[in-house]
Amino acid sequence: MSAFANPFLITKATDFSDDEIQEFWVDLVGESFSGMAKPTSPMPMLILGGKGCGKTHLMRYFSWPLQKIRGKGRLLDQVLEEGFLGIYLRCEGLNANRFHGKGHKDEQWIGIFEYHFELTLCRLALQSFRKTLETPLPMAVESSLCKRFQTLFDTRDIPNFASLSEIDVFLLSTQNEIDVAVNNCALRKELNVTIKATRGNLLFGFPALVRNEVETFKDIPFLYLIDELENLTVLQQQYINTLIRERREGVSFKVGARLYGVRTLMTFSGGEENKEGSEFESLPLDVEFRSNQNYNEFAAKLVARRIYEANSDRFTDETRVLQDLNAYFKTHSSENYGLEETQFLTDIDSANRVHFKHLRQQLIDHAKQLDELSIQEVLKNLSFGQYPLIEKLNIYLLYQDWYRKRNLVESSKSIQKHCAEFLANSASSTRHKEAWGHFKGDLLAQLLRENRKKQVYLGFDTFIAMSCGLPRNLLNILKHIFKWANFNNEEIFRQPISAESQIQGTRQAAEWFFSDASTKGPKAPIVSRSIERLANVFREIRFADKPIECSPCTFGFERGAASPQASEIIKLAEQYSLLIEITRGHFDKNSLRLDAKYQLNPMLAPIWDLPVGRRGTVSLKPNEIEAIFADTSDAAFDSVIKDFRRRMNVPFLMPDSRSQEATLNFG
Repeated sequence: MSAFANPFLITKATDFSDDEIQEFWVDLVGESFSGMAKPTSPMPMLILGGKGCGKTHLMRYFSWPLQKIRGKGRLLDQVLEEGFLGIYLRCEGLNANRFHGKGHKDEQWIGIFEYHFELTLCRLALQSFRKTLETPLPMAVESSLCKRFQTLFDTRDIPNFASLSEIDVFLLSTQNEIDVAVNNCALRKELNVTIKATRGNLLFGFPALVRNEVETFKDIPFLYLIDELENLTVLQQQYINTLIRERREGVSFKVGARLYGVRTLMTFSGGEENKEGSEFESLPLDVEFRSNQNYNEFAAKLVARRIYEANSDRFTDETRVLQDLNAYFKTHSSENYGLEETQFLTDIDSANRVHFKHLRQQLIDHAKQLDELSIQEVLKNLSFGQYPLIEKLNIYLLYQDWYRKRNLVESSKSIQKHCAEFLANSASSTRHKEAWGHFKGDLLAQLLRENRKKQVYLGFDTFIAMSCGLPRNLLNILKHIFKWANFNNEEIFRQPISAESQIQGTRQAAEWFFSDASTKGPKAPIVSRSIERLANVFREIRFADKPIECSPCTFGFERGAASPQASEIIKLAEQYSLLIEITRGHFDKNSLRLDAKYQLNPMLAPIWDLPVGRRGTVSLKPNEIEAIFADTSDAAFDSVIKDFRRRMNVPFLMPDSRSQEATLNFG
């Protein structure tokens, strides 16, 4: 068993201490996270992203406990330097579902929730402010603050406060009174809560008092960091939206939510809706990661930091860990026409290799015009014993000619001639060069599958690509790989982690991701089924005799032709990060119409033996989109799959007459 600690056991920022949040912090190269999130900006921001995009880590990084750590204990100096005081709140901790139902109207509940929320956030703001004070406030200043704090309430029964600590105790006791009333209202059949402050008075009023009374804070805004908005109901989110719309000077908001988490942008301000660019701006974190040319470098530094911190007694230099990352994982050389990747076939002569046995049977069954000698000639012309993957390339080119109804013997001779030219000079044979460039990965996948070998997902760069802008996906992949490497008694960091451990780890991480992402909301089973159907379509294409696209993991469709049901499921799948929208779209090959375009999240690739990288785009017709995403029966989808198979596999038959509209382009 390896003596090295697994650096990736904890992947959620909510499970980190404040010290660990700082310890594992890695900034982006180029534009920093501060530049993206703009913590000093008065404009509120929605920080959005899929599960594991890093928004919680980012938001906690801007909170006062982390400011204190960065300031080496001198919080006030750090707040003054950074220009804001960060106050972090997780909505999950509010147990907001308590403020609903139990025989009472929503109008009652929302008022109580607002009051409880403002007490909570005001108390956090008070505590944050007190933590920044390096010396006690002058008695006159504290007395004035306490006296004016009373005016934030609408009733006269608020006690006289002698100190800020007394205000803290009062806010906590008032919260507790509400908690007791709310938690017992179903038993007592009454909801006895008195709301003593108008919406916004506490939330905005206390920062205003501090800025007016304390000279040091006159230019320091209070930044409310409200995380996990998805845990609030529509009405509760409407209240948060109202705060954003009615914000006052000296206060701003960063609100974090998952992609599916923003249920409304409506407010209680005259029924107005918040508009992006006017009331708020958005930071789609995973989209930013996917489009950022420095994401790979950021991801590598994130991983190197984890490895170094977990095993700092064994490494003297974090930079060295970063430099050696790729060497920690065994990979296969793609040079020499895939010889290393296909070495399991080198001891088998061409005639006895599975791909030639399969082709021979197809020729016997479907090329009736060929006699035995002609079949042998075709097979001989396509064989190239030294390079099994080149043989697969030759067979693929023969399938192209077979589809075009060309003479197979003559075609095999031409392929043999051009193959020799390609091997002598890879730039000399345009046809071989183009097919090799596009389909090499798919042909290798076919070879592995035909020989009952596992598909390989190897190397650190592959894991970054699989993460697709969600850093937690990368950490999960590595967590499972390191667990398997430990289980297999490998000498981690002393020798590359084996291909077997990487294959097992990526598959386990993929299955966890799919299971975890497919459990949100009442339509989760439909979303999960649709993703399975889509992945099966891609798999049929990838392992067909003549695939219609290379590296099939992306599809395009005419957005306006999709039914509302299909569009809704596609949108939900995107919000759960199962699909990734390619914003620039896809031009249909025939009409040049700009269609919608989506990629299956590459984290799912190992489940269905699909490629990680995006290349070709499969154009799906309206009936195919409906069969995959909208139709609850299996019959329509089975018909679509059958048509794909008939068109892409020997003997390349046209679809059934009843399915003529399910056409695909073969070029």
